Amino acid sequence: MGNALEPWRVTFDEKMERAIENANIPRTYVSANCFAAYFSPNLCQMKTLLPPKERVGVYGDGNVKVLFVDEDDVGTYTIKSIDDPRTLNKTIYIRPQDNCLTQNELIAMWGKLSGKSLTKFHIHGNEFLASMKGKNKLLIDVYIYLIMNTKT
Repeated sequence: MGNALEPWRVTFDEKMERAIENANIPRTYVSANCFAAYFSPNLCQMKTLLPPKERVGVYGDGNVKVLFVDEDDVGTYTIKSIDDPRTLNKTIYIRPQDNCLTQNELIAMWGKLSGKSLTKFHIHGNEFLASMKGKNKLLIDVYIYLIMNTKT
């Protein structure tokens, strides 16, 4: 998240200071990327939980790879890490390679499954940021990552 924009950049800088490690608090971090139930069914659309019917917003060029992870799997790995001494003061990365998709690939999969063709429109960084004033910070962080890592 080193490319995050203000005002979210401050949050990432604070996280990078590693306050927990500096305080010698035992920990295990679990890196899970995108929860599939939040981002897959709606094709990464911010304002709905359902897939769009006619038009779909694509962040940047839609070609940033993202890992979609089942929440139950994250919970299972998290619980198993509690009593596993190998995970103490480490980071567990949950990265199922079969679930590594771009937004364009996700949209194409939906089109194939549903038999529908959606009209794409692109959402660029400034446009996205302007629409996010006062919105959910976690979702903003994820979408900033998608936009900032897009090759345009």
